[in-house]
Amino acid sequence: MITRNLIIAGSLLASICGGAAENDPPPLLVSERLSPWGTIVERQTYYEKDGAKIEHGAQETFSADGSLQFKFLYAHGKEHGICEIFYEGTQIKQSEMTYLHGEPHGPFRTWAADGKLLFEGTWKNGKKQDGWFEHRNTSSNSIYHRKKETWEITQWKDGKKVPESRREVQTTWRSWTPGKLPDHKTFIRWNWPSYSTNSTYPHIDRMPTYQQVPFLIKCFEEKAEGYQQATDQLQALTRMQFGNPWLHTDPERIAAAAKWREWWETIGKHRPALQAQRGVKDPQAWNLAKKSRDLPIPEEPIVIPASYTMEIHFRSGDYNAVTSETLSITRHPEGASLTRKFSTQRDGPITEEHWLPFDEKEADRVTRAMAYLIDRPWLLNDEADIEKRYWAAENKDPESESTGKWCDEKLKGRECYGTPYYPSIHFELRDAEGQLWWNLDPDHWYGSNPERFNQTHQPVPGTIFPFLSALYPESTRAENTPGWVKK
Repeated sequence: MITRNLIIAGSLLASICGGAAENDPPPLLVSERLSPWGTIVERQTYYEKDGAKIEHGAQETFSADGSLQFKFLYAHGKEHGICEIFYEGTQIKQSEMTYLHGEPHGPFRTWAADGKLLFEGTWKNGKKQDGWFEHRNTSSNSIYHRKKETWEITQWKDGKKVPESRREVQTTWRSWTPGKLPDHKTFIRWNWPSYSTNSTYPHIDRMPTYQQVPFLIKCFEEKAEGYQQATDQLQALTRMQFGNPWLHTDPERIAAAAKWREWWETIGKHRPALQAQRGVKDPQAWNLAKKSRDLPIPEEPIVIPASYTMEIHFRSGDYNAVTSETLSITRHPEGASLTRKFSTQRDGPITEEHWLPFDEKEADRVTRAMAYLIDRPWLLNDEADIEKRYWAAENKDPESESTGKWCDEKLKGRECYGTPYYPSIHFELRDAEGQLWWNLDPDHWYGSNPERFNQTHQPVPGTIFPFLSALYPESTRAENTPGWVKK
């Protein structure tokens, strides 16, 4: 939170609050709450009296793209003046209401997203006076995905409802439609509150440093205030997860915290020193992760074991139609190998193959790319896939149908497996001594528009297996070309 002092003169105060500045308050303060991406989420103007915050002046809330969404004027803690609401991501006004000392008093108006005036009226001392007023909103489906807005409105005259005056007004709903695909810089791996909160958790609105991992483990273990954010941040910083933290009983959570603490003592706390010694920023690995996007390489160097084994187990299906595959990367000083063992039916024969050519440089490059993707799982998605999911609500099909069709598509690189059905993933990276370095394989993240569920979740659990299956697709190696060779 950034706070700065501001003194507003009486004449300016009068213009802001819509009346005479007879009882001028003490000097006003302005507080701005920022998102993790540095954009202003909320701006408040207030003064302090007897230790309390008294809202005075403009109270503003902004959309993810920086456009104004709410602007309410206050005087001495009460709405006073014109209060405005805008359609998200636009400069189109949705409604305005005039207040006097905390009560509606004066004209109000409601507009459609195309700028058309839907209905208007006047209030007097907090009561409906003349004009048309909303009786109820009869639109169905989620506000973020419906195509039409429908209201029942009734007429009032001289403070009384006009009998038999109820009628419907309808307009095309315009949801937030930015002019480009989602900005990957507005996604993060931990859940930050998009609203004001009085939480005492010190990292409620920012990522802690890596050195604060022990503090996060303690928050998780003790289920302290803010432990949900602490758990998200702990996973994001360490690339580790022990069980499902949201389903843990108290004994399970304490046991998971003990495992995290053990990992920290044996592996985790040494990461900064190892990064300084042999960590690298790998442009080729970053290119594998970000694909064609124009994004700068992260500043944090990636460090991996000198020798290691990476395994990821994938399973999908039910009854006898069960597909399973284990992908393994083994890297040692003498070389590296990539193998797969798979079966396309329950208890069926297992086929074992290895990818050729594959050397230690490629192993390290792919493993570092995995680190980039664990930290930024949204990069896995092709731009076309993101667009398809992002605009699911804008297509003619209902969101559930659009989402279902997208999720029914086959896994890229493993088309012969059919569609993923009850999929499960297990991932580990261990060094030559068998010590666990990473095991987190995220399938979701958070964004500036958290209501868009399909924009912030993978259709298949996990990120690593879809990445590797697309990078090393099913193929029979021909002469002088990369591919799978049966053992």
